Amino acid sequence: MLGLIRLFSFFLIFEGIAAMASPYQNQTEIHHFQAPGEGDVRSPCPFLNTLANHGYVPRSGKNVTIPDIVKGGREGFNVGPNFLSSAGKLGLLTSSNIDSFNLDDLNLRGCLELDSSLTRPDAFFAPNNANLPFNETVYQIMASSNPGVDYYNVTSQAQVQDA
Repeated sequence: MLGLIRLFSFFLIFEGIAAMASPYQNQTEIHHFQAPGEGDVRSPCPFLNTLANHGYVPRSGKNVTIPDIVKGGREGFNVGPNFLSSAGKLGLLTSSNIDSFNLDDLNLRGCLELDSSLTRPDAFFAPNNANLPFNETVYQIMASSNPGVDYYNVTSQAQVQDA
């Protein structure tokens, strides 16, 4: 038993040293949250917006490439390249650029925008892409839908979609 404890202790020390030498040690500093600034663009996809807000893809949301999406999604969310390259290809189809797109190019009905957002109204009730900005009313309905608990479930979603 004592040998297992020593082995486990050695493992923890080794892992600590390896973590200090890791290229990911400064991830918090490099990928801190930064709200979009003047001239920055975002999409209706919270996943892509999070990657931009944390600098995994260009923070401006402009000239995003498929390699940016694949690398950023892998580093930021540990998502595989098949899904990510599909999202990137969809982005290219919405853009007039040959090899890049802007996140706001995805603001097309039926592209990535769906009537299922927990923080934005349905497109029917907000024409001309007025549904893209965060909507505090929709969010508060969701946030107060399960009193006494700190999670959301099918009941919460149904209440928001009913509102």
